[in-house]
Amino acid sequence: TYRHARFSGGFDAVVTSFFLDATEDATDVMMVIKSVLKRGGSWINVGPLLYHPHSTILLDEEELTQVLMAMGFEMVSFTRLREDWGNDLSLRGQDLQVISFAAKLVQD
Repeated sequence: TYRHARFSGGFDAVVTSFFLDATEDATDVMMVIKSVLKRGGSWINVGPLLYHPHSTILLDEEELTQVLMAMGFEMVSFTRLREDWGNDLSLRGQDLQVISFAAKLVQD
């Protein structure tokens, strides 16, 4: 949907929550997010790096940061959070390593 030209450079910010690792191709998602942001726009993300069972690329924290910088993002903040997420009905009380970052698109 957001690959359509009408969304190109149309957003000042994109916020994703527990999303990036739920896709089959995280780099493809990052390219779409980059394409919809205006130069100077912000991407704010929070969530674990558990990845979809069919993911083709599994990036750790350092690799994710390197890919974002290579794509033209500047890391504004990056935080690791260790939390006991979920309950008996959801994530079964898993102790997840969650990351939170804010990145600014500085290059097209």
